[in-house]
Amino acid sequence: IHRAGTVLSEIHVDNIGKESVIRLVSDALHISPSQARLLANLVHSKTSGQPLFVIQFLKSLSDEGLLRFSLSSRQWQWDLDAISAKRVADNVAELMTAKMLRYPVEVLWSLKLAACLGHECDKTMLDLLGPGGGGSGGGNNGSTPISSGVPSIAEHLDVAVADGLIIKSGTSTKAVYRFSHDQIQYAAYSLIALDEQMALHLQIARVLFEKASPEELDGMLFVVLDQFGRGSPLLVDRSEKSRVAQLYSMAAKRSFSTFAHLSASIFALQGILLLDEDHWRTDYELALALYSTSAEAHNICGVFDQVETCANIVFAQARSFEDKLPAYFSLVQVTGAKGRLLDATNLGLDVLQKLGIILPANLDMKVAMAVIDQTRVMLEAIPTETLIGRKMQDAKALAAMKMLQLLCRYTFISRQQELMAVLMCRMVEMTVEHGICNESVIAFSHYGYITCNTGQLALGHKYGKLALSLLEQSKAKGTLPSVFMNVYTMMIPIDPVQAAFPQMDIAHNVAMAYGDFE
Repeated sequence: IHRAGTVLSEIHVDNIGKESVIRLVSDALHISPSQARLLANLVHSKTSGQPLFVIQFLKSLSDEGLLRFSLSSRQWQWDLDAISAKRVADNVAELMTAKMLRYPVEVLWSLKLAACLGHECDKTMLDLLGPGGGGSGGGNNGSTPISSGVPSIAEHLDVAVADGLIIKSGTSTKAVYRFSHDQIQYAAYSLIALDEQMALHLQIARVLFEKASPEELDGMLFVVLDQFGRGSPLLVDRSEKSRVAQLYSMAAKRSFSTFAHLSASIFALQGILLLDEDHWRTDYELALALYSTSAEAHNICGVFDQVETCANIVFAQARSFEDKLPAYFSLVQVTGAKGRLLDATNLGLDVLQKLGIILPANLDMKVAMAVIDQTRVMLEAIPTETLIGRKMQDAKALAAMKMLQLLCRYTFISRQQELMAVLMCRMVEMTVEHGICNESVIAFSHYGYITCNTGQLALGHKYGKLALSLLEQSKAKGTLPSVFMNVYTMMIPIDPVQAAFPQMDIAHNVAMAYGDFE
């Protein structure tokens, strides 16, 4: 968040002082501060002024009868000597643990399940784990099994809600249960024996996975995977490990699509670790997806060794050239990111050749200018409306456009101007032939930049505006940095240079969000 330029305000919350505890006790018991002082000072000395500790300590005094309301005098009464002699837990977690152990066994078991699910959980998950949810809570020392005949796990949690341990929000059918403090969740989780935690997490994962509808599973995908991850050492069945690996592949792709690239790389690796030794034969599509996603995510995260490892495995195992393409894209990007621009360009040109993209041999400025002129003549013969109306569908053409766009960038940086111009014109030609795709937007901005620099300013700005129009229509935000760079800084400006500053600021922020560091 800091790197993105967001201004953050840090608030340090210390323990509260004696005067604050006096006011808290005074308000809670409806007595004057002077009446509350002795009790409040004792509470402060027992809890060191930790806010949650103070509140829960007062509740424990009430539960144990050391703080009680007198009906005859109509006011609260307490025994200072007994409170002073009372042994106090070393921390709030220990105090909460003692409080929870006084709950009925069903309520305590429900708290343990909620703690396994994390800081918060919703009623949908709890209902799946409740009656009819399947499985059993083995090894819980007499506690209620996950799918026993108890009325409802959510109803049992309502007891903890009444005591302030859990906060309930939402509607009755879509309620969300959230621990009111992380120490309370820790206390509930600590009640599960260490040698039972892993099995319970795996059991929860299995029940949720088996009983959830596709829509429900989609909404709780990351929770289910968290449970499987915590219980993964106990996974032994080959088919089950394959199903869980499929979930990790789904999570990796979803994380990548939302720019959570580090999470995507972790999910992909976790999925790979679950694959069978013979996975390229038994789970080919899954293995290909996991290794390709891993290479792509680690590329953006800058873990280049992992990219090369995954890419080389794909090259050795993939059944077709088309299946190797995602790995090739990642490897070309890694090679370019390492500063080996000529190697990256040559690798990319080899891929283009296999895709059927033939470029002129013996490139020089004369050949490049001829290609630019041929492209201009071709565009002048086609109405812009016709160009915009078609979408590119051919898979090979889409792959070629992606590689051409990448090589345009590298040839620009390495000052291979003639090759860059030919690559860019080939992108425009393919757009005319096959239709519009995301890379077409960049192609027209490149073409506008090139024609401006050949002295055709009006024509260059025409295609620059076309690129901006296509960008707005396509919603392909990932292309925005390149388009804005070409249109607002590379073309010979009509407006003052300062007018481009806001657009370049936008381009920078979008590039950072998309992992486009070049």
